[in-house]
Amino acid sequence: MAHADPVVGVPTGDAVSPTPLVMYTRRIYSEYLEMPGLRLTCAQAQRLWGIEAATCSEALQLLMDAGFLRRTDNGQFVRLTDGSVTTPPLRMAKADLKLPQADRSAR
Repeated sequence: MAHADPVVGVPTGDAVSPTPLVMYTRRIYSEYLEMPGLRLTCAQAQRLWGIEAATCSEALQLLMDAGFLRRTDNGQFVRLTDGSVTTPPLRMAKADLKLPQADRSAR
């Protein structure tokens, strides 16, 4: 029985032959999982994986639409979860512990 591919949302299974776009999208997805910190432009991805320009652009776009990749200001594609995460500064909590009078005299 075929089920939906979590990466590209198309049916998978024995009876379904994946298109080149689906195969390349899965490959790019797997490569980004295997190499945390991978940062490639579309042209670099084309050369690395031997993908035609239009297919590479479309595969990268599918992975951006799926929320897996994002494009940086300088045109590199990176995993959405890579990089530093900005968190608000920590604040110290102030506790005001008032002991009952009976407990203070026991010290």
